[in-house]
Amino acid sequence: MIKLNEMKILTSIVTSKTKEEFVNDFLPLRLNDYFKFVVCSDDTEKHKPNPDPILHFLKQSGADQSKSLYIGDTKYDMECALGAGVDFALALWGAKSSTGIDANYILEHPKQILELLNS
Repeated sequence: MIKLNEMKILTSIVTSKTKEEFVNDFLPLRLNDYFKFVVCSDDTEKHKPNPDPILHFLKQSGADQSKSLYIGDTKYDMECALGAGVDFALALWGAKSSTGIDANYILEHPKQILELLNS
């Protein structure tokens, strides 16, 4: 995340966790320090696989939909991204299975995010 922030890449979280779960899971690890926007399940009426969470992020941040990439590890993440009109990268390091997931990009290691952005 440090490298992405140094590159002025807007990094954000769109999660199925509630705000309370996010606070309990992310704040102790200080991961939230690397993300400008966080969209939790309490922020939208509809949830993944519905595109509303990503659409909420796009509206909140002003990010360009055509230049956005959602990285996730489930079929629900893929469906959410595709429904919102953003590219999807499958993070194999977190995926229990890649069956039925049709991603724009397949990432085996987090370092590949940098490689993808630099290509």
